[in-house]
Amino acid sequence: MGEPMIEVYSWRPIPPRGLRVTVSADYDKTAYVYWGDNTGRSNPIQPGKSHTNTYAEVGTYRIRVLSPYGDVLGDESVTLRPAISPLFAFAQGPETNWLVEVRFFAEEDDLPLARFRIDWRDGKPDSVRDYWAVPGTTARRPIPLSAGVDHHTVIVRDLVSKQGYPVSIPLTLPSYDPDFTLTADGSDPTGRSVVLTATDAGGRELDAYWGDASVATRLTSGQARHTFHEVGTYLVQLADVSGGATAGKSVTIPIEEGSS
Repeated sequence: MGEPMIEVYSWRPIPPRGLRVTVSADYDKTAYVYWGDNTGRSNPIQPGKSHTNTYAEVGTYRIRVLSPYGDVLGDESVTLRPAISPLFAFAQGPETNWLVEVRFFAEEDDLPLARFRIDWRDGKPDSVRDYWAVPGTTARRPIPLSAGVDHHTVIVRDLVSKQGYPVSIPLTLPSYDPDFTLTADGSDPTGRSVVLTATDAGGRELDAYWGDASVATRLTSGQARHTFHEVGTYLVQLADVSGGATAGKSVTIPIEEGSS
């Protein structure tokens, strides 16, 4: 009497062109797979074990799973598509509110839509979201992070291949060329106090060096104030603490109203 038609196996794609068939541990016999290409029949697969076939090309293949007696346990078409993988990039807004980007790419441009689930891991009720993705798709989400945090982990899961991508990504600031203006501090009638304002500072840590004997001043909200004790001309410099570039400008004290 033939083996009953029961589901005794599972399969999943192994990018870029592999297919893995696993025989259920509850099935008490070996099974064979016909892969639908020119490789013929697999070696016997023991219960709880797997066998992977690598195809020459992506495409749709008819796989047939048979019992040792030739009974058909499964007969279905399986479509292998090129792997879509996430690329991760971080764009920066204010220091504590990073814009996280997940970009998808694939081996072929004509890849059909694929379904992905992203866990942004930001603690919000909608942290886990599903996306349709084709090559070039970008998913973005602002994520509030504490100042000084240097990495964040998101999880991307391909809902077709069931593969997950937990990735811990360094948070790096884009390159920055410091620039600033120097203006008179209106609260000092002597003209010896100046206000330095950085241009497009974002959340970067910047230090102002005043060119006198004083210590550097860390900018707060993109600004710093300083009072010179002597009249004269000073070279004021603004430095990116992270190791970026330094900009310098000369200022003559007493400073004139409206100077920059």
